[in-house]
Amino acid sequence: MGINVLSDSVGYRGVAAAAVAGAVLTATSWLRGLPPRAPLARYTVRALLALSLAGAVTAAFGPLSWTAPATLAAAVLATAAVLVLNNAEKAHTLLASVALVGLGVALIGFGIAELVHGNPSQEGVTLNRLGAAIASAGIARLINSEVLLGAAFISAGAAVISYGITDPPDDVLQRVVYIGGGTALIGAGIAIVWGGADVLFGVAFIGLGGAVMVMGIAQLVVEKNDVIDVLFSVAHIGVGTAVIGFGAARLVNSEVLLGAAFFSAAAALIILGIAITSIGGDVLFAVAFIGLGVAFIGLGIAALTKIGTKERSRAWLATLTRDPAGHQAPDAEST
Repeated sequence: MGINVLSDSVGYRGVAAAAVAGAVLTATSWLRGLPPRAPLARYTVRALLALSLAGAVTAAFGPLSWTAPATLAAAVLATAAVLVLNNAEKAHTLLASVALVGLGVALIGFGIAELVHGNPSQEGVTLNRLGAAIASAGIARLINSEVLLGAAFISAGAAVISYGITDPPDDVLQRVVYIGGGTALIGAGIAIVWGGADVLFGVAFIGLGGAVMVMGIAQLVVEKNDVIDVLFSVAHIGVGTAVIGFGAARLVNSEVLLGAAFFSAAAALIILGIAITSIGGDVLFAVAFIGLGVAFIGLGIAALTKIGTKERSRAWLATLTRDPAGHQAPDAEST
């Protein structure tokens, strides 16, 4: 009877999806109960990530009719891998890494499409190089390799500078932004490979965030009458603000600034995902941006938890509800 009722509204596909979701949640819940170093738990996460990557690749390079189901499968498998982990911070880091890999794969697919469909411009080459760099950054976080992460930043910076020089836009400001942003990425990559270069990393990220903000503000001024363009502009500004926050947090070693930067980036990335969905853009792009935003929310909460934000909030509320001089309110009987 229940199946008949559901089939009238959502169809058998909805029932099948609900059954699969229930099975996934049950399996991941059982796996979470295993010791973290248990072979089954470790290998399951790796297998799910490999299958998720296969789904992302299929969505980017397979037939158009496969894009939606392959993207959905990749997202479900990645979510299942995250749910298996017991440590919340590790789970959010894993989600961010998977989202970066998915975003990189989507960029590579888009770049190849630009080159194949009669548009062999520098833009397609740049998208391929940026996609490879972003995917490499995600893999670097998965395997905890600072060298690969730094190399990914340097590669991305070189691609952006190359685009700004060889195929510059008509606007001189945008050309300066591309070259400046690429230089900042290279500086951040060198700081990561070097290790311990907090000042270089912080300055590079502040410069990169400034470049992204300038791009967003310029777009907002030009396209202020179109709602979707405004969303993209606001997202650019939000990402730029977050990147500046990451740089400042590294300079002053502040978990508060780091948490705020994660929240700002999360909001901007989710807005980007919504904007891409609104214009009927690539589903894999939208899912990757929204997934990365959700992961950043978790990492922001983790950063604030490290400094005892909850305890500090309780102490602050306590100061608001007691007499600063320590006097007790008189009892009703004494009055």
